[in-house]
Amino acid sequence: MSKPKNPHIGGSLDDFLKEEGIYEETQTQAIKEVVAWQLAEAMKARKLSRAPGRTAQDEPDAGESAA
Repeated sequence: MSKPKNPHIGGSLDDFLKEEGIYEETQTQAIKEVVAWQLAEAMKARKLSRAPGRTAQDEPDAGESAA
């Protein structure tokens, strides 16, 4: 006997994002956030910090277009 399919379960989140036309954008943002988190964790583990006097505004965001 097979288990009956749950009628309350819809499609996947990936399918929804694709239908909305924002799948690629959300994937890109998620990857950026994971890489930033991994970098912060690696810096913390090595007791490193940003260069003194530098802020995030001082560095251009590669890959982002000027709007």
